[in-house]
Formats: sequence, C-alpha cells, structure tokens
Amino acid sequence: MTGSWIANHDEKGAEILTRAKLVTLNKAAIAACDAADGVSDGLIADPRQCRFDPGTLLCKGAEEGGCLTAVQVAAARKIYAGPRNLRSGEAVFPGWDPGSEAPGGDPKLGWTAYIVGQPEPVRLELWKYWAFGDPGFDWHGFDFDRDLAFADEKMPNMNAVDPDLRRFRDRGGKLLMYFGWADNVSSARLGVDYYESVARRLGGDRKTQDFFRLFLAPGMGHCQGGPGPDSFDAVSALDQWVEQGLAPAQLVATHRTNGLVDRTRPLCPYPQRAAWNGSGSVDEAANFACVTGGWPRPASDAAWLARVQEIAATQRRASVGRLNAN
Repeated sequence: MTGSWIANHDEKGAEILTRAKLVTLNKAAIAACDAADGVSDGLIADPRQCRFDPGTLLCKGAEEGGCLTAVQVAAARKIYAGPRNLRSGEAVFPGWDPGSEAPGGDPKLGWTAYIVGQPEPVRLELWKYWAFGDPGFDWHGFDFDRDLAFADEKMPNMNAVDPDLRRFRDRGGKLLMYFGWADNVSSARLGVDYYESVARRLGGDRKTQDFFRLFLAPGMGHCQGGPGPDSFDAVSALDQWVEQGLAPAQLVATHRTNGLVDRTRPLCPYPQRAAWNGSGSVDEAANFACVTGGWPRPASDAAWLARVQEIAATQRRASVGRLNAN
C-alpha cells in the first residue's frame, strides 16, 4: 500500500490518479478483459490472463475525462506491477490487479482508500511502532534492502507463508482459503503464489488438494463487495470437509442488489475455473461447470514470497539449533 501511494504521488506529494481516473481505468480494464472467458458479464475471471495496458488511454491532446496523461499512465503501470526494490528491481509484493481500481465503477470499493485523498501512505503505524519502535520514523528514507529485511526478521509472525504444511496435513488439518480477484487491499495473487509454493513443496495439485483448497471470486473485493458474487458459506464447507471428509468441489456464491439475489456463480478450487456451458443465463450458477485447462497457468513473479520464506526458514533453523543447544 505504501508503494502504491508513492507511485500515485509526485515529488511534491500531489496526487496523480484521481477518483475519476480510477473509474476510467476500471471501465477500460473491464472492456479489454471481460470477455476473455467467453462470457461478457462485467467481471474479469482471471486478471492474470488480462493484457490491459493503461497506455491505450493516453490522451491524444489535451487531458479529458476519458483519457490519461503520460504521467498518469506511468503511475497506473507501477501500481499494477507492484512495489519493487529500487536497487535490484525485485518484486517486493504483488501489485493490484486489473478490475480492482473501482469495482463496479465505484472508486470507494477500489484504490481510493489507500492512494487517493490520503496525505501520506496509510498504515505507517506498522513501521513506526511495530517494526522500528520509532514514532518519528520518516518513510521518505525507507531502504528496501536494510529496512525490509529488518522488518521481516523482527516480525516473522506477520508472514504466515511456510509452504511445508505436512504436519498440519498429517494431523487431519484442512485449509480453505479464498480471495476476491478485485481485492483492493491484498491481491489474490498472494493466495495463488502461496498455494503454488505449497503444491511445489508437497508434490502437486492432487496431493495438495487433499487438505488445502483455494477459491478465487471474480469481481469480489476485499472479503466482500464488488460486482461479482461475494456471499458464500465457506464455514459449512470446511465443517463438512473436516467432520465428514467431503472436500468442497465448488462453493456457490451469490450477488445481491438491494437485498435481492441477481447473480450466482460457482467458485472452483484453483486451478480449476468456472466455465459457462454455452446456454442459459450467465447469472445462474447451474449454467457453469468447474473445468481444468483451457487457459495457461501463468508463472508468478513470486520472488517476494521466496525471499520471505527463506528468511522464515532460516529463523526456524536457528530456533531449532537453540533448543537443541539447551
């Protein structure tokens, strides 16, 4: 969030992208990527398949409401790409995905809370009080090598990213994780990158999905909200899995407008996706099936995760060494 705020402000602290420009970006991203799954429903089924470039909105002349200046295009590209180490260029954290700018055309559901109308980066208290214990911490001097490593090592409990879940699995644990693809706080790629790391560690999807399933909701914001179906009973699904051994093959999600259900859609365990059967309403879950394949499975730029996991592994080894020494 801090990196995105910096990307959206010039050297004097003035905003680059406004609320209105977030709506412009969202409309263009949806127009470019909505139909990639064969259904025009106002949702981006998987933003990783989206090749939207904000440069297509570059103003041809004077700035207007429906276009972006060169500076605004550059800011948008940085936000989508996510923060990077200024020295090495390495990804520090996933960026926000196309479709999350202003879900459903509402900037309040998108990036507004973190990069528009804020006098400084939000959640600086994390760095001031938790990481550095310094109320006077000045974020302008943040060092991506020294300070990030310091925070990762001091607060390992903030990074629950250990991919070796064998002990959890072996004692009967079940993990049901979900993200919204239009999340304006934590990109769903956090969940995808973590799932992929667990699958690599444990031998592939089949072995992983015996106890760990990830569900991704197109058009859903942070835990809820947005134009996509965002209401589903994950607790009952998890309870049936644990108590009855019935692994969730899908979660049926609903979307409501003014309290009335106007769309349902199955959420499928990753890497499966919901595919329309070609007939019937695209607003009814019964007309979709969970399928595998049809789309490439993009390789994630998960250097950020590998870095944090290595720090955590080093700390675990050190802890074991201290225990053995005692």
